[in-house]
Amino acid sequence: MSQNVNTRDLDLGEIRRRAYRAVTQDGLLELLMGIGFAAAATFVALDVFLDVPLFFLIGVPASLLPLMIAPLRRRFTHPRIGYVEMVSEENKRLMRGMAAAVFLLGVLVLIIILLALALQEPFLPVVAIYENFAAVLGLLLGIAFLYMAVSYAIIRFYAFGLLSIVGGLVAQTMDMNLLTPTDDPVAKWMLYFAVMAVVLLPSGAMIFERFLRNNPILEENGG
Repeated sequence: MSQNVNTRDLDLGEIRRRAYRAVTQDGLLELLMGIGFAAAATFVALDVFLDVPLFFLIGVPASLLPLMIAPLRRRFTHPRIGYVEMVSEENKRLMRGMAAAVFLLGVLVLIIILLALALQEPFLPVVAIYENFAAVLGLLLGIAFLYMAVSYAIIRFYAFGLLSIVGGLVAQTMDMNLLTPTDDPVAKWMLYFAVMAVVLLPSGAMIFERFLRNNPILEENGG
């Protein structure tokens, strides 16, 4: 006699969390974010130290993240732990959210910079955001990491979230004249980007290397 399976007995949320934790054990997310932060810090450093105006490109690495992570996971992650459609859909949902957030943040930054350059007056709230952008970005990214940590029970993301918030506040309050030849607030962005690159890049690289070492490519059975 067959038994009917009550779908209410299936905790789809927990299944989704476990599947997503499995696919994020490759470290690729933080590795790519670390590379992006290193690139952004380099763009700002060229502007600060060599007067090469490339700081407006800081959003380019972040916008490329959703385009890069999917093919890299198809190449390195799926052959080692298998492909789960639920994880694929969760990735798409997360990447769409991140892409939208990056786009809106980029538009906001562009508006702030244009207004600050055009008006040259510090009374506008947008100028205050421009001047405190390191703390704002640190808070936003920290909240994003903490959201993923809570939603998917990924412990290391708690550390990334807290470090992002603290790093943004430290960069914002740091006297940049001690490190750079300018007191332009954009120098504080460089410090925040550098802090996050130092945190995420080595962590992602080590986790990715360990993932490849501990997870050989699965052999296909029956073709």
